[in-house]
Amino acid sequence: MFPDPPSFTQTQLDEFTKSNDFRPMLFEWYKYVGRICNIIASISEASEDYKSIPEIHHAVLIGLLNRCSRLVLANIALSYKGLYGETFQIIQRSIFESSTKLIWLCIQNNNESFNRYLADGLKSDIELLEYVNNNIQKRDGKVQVIEKQMITSINDVIEKTCLSAEEIKACKKLPTLSDMLKDIEANNDRLNYIVDQKMGSRVCEFFSVNSGCDKKD
Repeated sequence: MFPDPPSFTQTQLDEFTKSNDFRPMLFEWYKYVGRICNIIASISEASEDYKSIPEIHHAVLIGLLNRCSRLVLANIALSYKGLYGETFQIIQRSIFESSTKLIWLCIQNNNESFNRYLADGLKSDIELLEYVNNNIQKRDGKVQVIEKQMITSINDVIEKTCLSAEEIKACKKLPTLSDMLKDIEANNDRLNYIVDQKMGSRVCEFFSVNSGCDKKD
């Protein structure tokens, strides 16, 4: 089901070692990980041995996998000629955040964590909904077309989470990415967080096959 991982000839390995430049190898592995994300996200729930989990949990995990896959594809398209280093950095940070949340949710594997994740993305919607409803009350119940559309859209999203507005507001905030990494790796020393989130420009420097970060976007 899965494609073969990248392989390299001894001649290529010798060239990488001689030049001390392993970026072409990294680029192939980067593409491979993106493909794996896409394949796993495409597995049907009806497949044999597919673990039974709540539908909303499945939607969250598949959504995060798809996001990672699409963003990896975007970075490949942007950077394969060594260009757009700054843009690559921005997208890579989003990939890091999404993949960290995905792994954290899988490890926690409980309703509370998934509810906190869902609520984190909807608390602003609840706040906007309350703001719109207050404006409607000030107009003695007169609803504008755009307000009706916003109310319907927000309520539809809330309904799909199987949470009420009150439950969403009551949910604890998600932990920071740094704290998530601590939960994921017992001995985490913040190195991954510092490198991927605080020093994103270095990722470009090591990744770009043709030293694209030295070029102007």
